[in-house]
Amino acid sequence: MKVSGNEISYGFADCVFGQCFLAWFDGKICQLSFFDSAEYETAIFKEKYAGNKITQNNERASEMANRIFNKHERLPMQLEGTEFQMRVWEALSEIPVNTTTTYADIADKVGKPKAVR
Repeated sequence: MKVSGNEISYGFADCVFGQCFLAWFDGKICQLSFFDSAEYETAIFKEKYAGNKITQNNERASEMANRIFNKHERLPMQLEGTEFQMRVWEALSEIPVNTTTTYADIADKVGKPKAVR
């Protein structure tokens, strides 16, 4: 999805997995990632969203990370991908907190039982 003309914010936050990178616009998360280099992650992000007003807000990113990783809240997301990828995202979002599943279960749920890789 090509986004332009928006104000997109990003920031870095500590979480249970180390440090994460969060980005959001229109009240929805558009990126959540873990990284080796903050400089590289920022450069890739800014390249992807060139043409938008981009601001850094580590305080808001920390608040969001706390809600996701500590309070287990489901925050709105701006997902992008193929039709198949979107079905997989939907299936993944339906997995209850503190439960496990298998690739085979997800593949069955999206109607592609052989798509377990």
